Amino acid sequence: MSATIAISKRKIREADGVVVLPVAEYRRLVERSVPTYYLAGKKAETVDKLVEEGPREYREGRTRKITSLAEYNALRGRAPRSEFVPTAAQKRALARAENNFRRGRTLTYGEFSKALGGAR
Repeated sequence: MSATIAISKRKIREADGVVVLPVAEYRRLVERSVPTYYLAGKKAETVDKLVEEGPREYREGRTRKITSLAEYNALRGRAPRSEFVPTAAQKRALARAENNFRRGRTLTYGEFSKALGGAR
C-alpha cells in the first residue's frame, strides 16, 4: 500500500521548497532544539528578581560591560574553559547556514507548518 501526499506547487514556491523527514528524525531534531524551561518555587523567584532588578541596575549604572564569557567567568572566579575550535567541515556548514539565513532561505516551524497547509 502506498500513500500519496498532495502539496500545491504554489505553496512549495512560497515556502522556497519543502523538506520531508521520517518522524524519528523529526523528533531527534526537536529534542536538539532550544529547550523551554519552567521554573517553580525558589528558583522561579530568584529569576523573577533578576529580571526585575536588571534593568534598574543598568539605568543606575551599576552594571558592567563584558566582551566575552571568559571575562564573565573571571569576574565570577571561575576557571577558564578551553576555546572551541571548529573543524573545517563545521566552518563550511556554518558558512552555508549563514548564507542561507542572509538569503532568507529559512523557515520557522510555524512557517513550515503553514506551507504544508496547517498540518501539525
